[in-house]
Amino acid sequence: MLSAILKWFWCMVGVMGGSEPPTPAPEPRIIQSRLKTVRKLGSGGYGDVVLMVDSRNCSKQYAVKLITVGCWRWSEVFKEFRIHRFLSEEFHEHIIALFAVYHSADQYEMIMEFASGGDLFEHVKRNSQLDSETSRRFFQHLMAGIKFIHEHNLAHRDIKHENLLITANNVLKISDFGKATEYRDSGKEIWFFEKVGSLRYVAPELLSFQMYRGPPVDIWAAGVVLFGMITDLLCSILEVDPTKRATIDDIEADLWMHS
Repeated sequence: MLSAILKWFWCMVGVMGGSEPPTPAPEPRIIQSRLKTVRKLGSGGYGDVVLMVDSRNCSKQYAVKLITVGCWRWSEVFKEFRIHRFLSEEFHEHIIALFAVYHSADQYEMIMEFASGGDLFEHVKRNSQLDSETSRRFFQHLMAGIKFIHEHNLAHRDIKHENLLITANNVLKISDFGKATEYRDSGKEIWFFEKVGSLRYVAPELLSFQMYRGPPVDIWAAGVVLFGMITDLLCSILEVDPTKRATIDDIEADLWMHS
C-alpha cells in the first residue's frame, strides 16, 4: 500500500537551466534513471538536498530532497508530499515547484525546481547587505507567497531565511513544507498547541504555551526575515499580541511596499 501511494508521478513546470519563466511550461517526463548528482546543496535533520541534472540534457537542473526512510514518521513525510504537491499543481511564481516523488527501500526523493541563487541567508551573506529596493522586492515576493498559501487554508509555520530560495532572475520562492498544515477545515479555523518552527523565528504565542492560529505565526516569522529594515511596518508585524499583529492586507497597504 505504501509503495502504491508513493509511486505517484506528475509533470507541470519546466526549469531550463538559468531561464526561469514567470509562467509554467510543460516539463517532459522526468526519467529517474537519467538523473545524475552534481553536488550537495544543503542538509538537515531529514537528509540532504542535492543538485541533479538530466544526463541527456544538462540544462535541466533539479534540486532533489533526499529523505531517509525511518528517520521520520510516514504520516509526517506524506503530509509534506501532499501539501507541496497541492501547491505546485495550483502553481504560484513564489512557491518552489515540486515535480515528482520517487522512493526506494531506504529513501524518498522529492524532485523540485532548482533556484540557482541559493537561499536568502546565503544571498544576504554573499552581498554583505541588501539595498532597500532589493529588500522591498523580496519582501513583496514573500508576502505574495504567504498570501497564496493562506488563501488555500494552509500555514507554512517554518518561514525563515534558509527556506526562502532565490532564482537566477532574483525571484524569491518559498520552500520546505515539512511543518505546513491546514489551519481551516470545513470553514472552521483550527487552533494549534504543538511547538514547531525555528527558535529565532517563532512567534511569542508559541513560547508562552498558548493555543495559536497558523497565519499570524507566518506573519511574525516574515517580520523576523525583514528584521534589518527598521520601519513602522516591521513593528506592526512583530506585534506580540497576535490579535493586533498586522495582516496581509495591512502589509500590502503600507506605503513602504509601494514607494
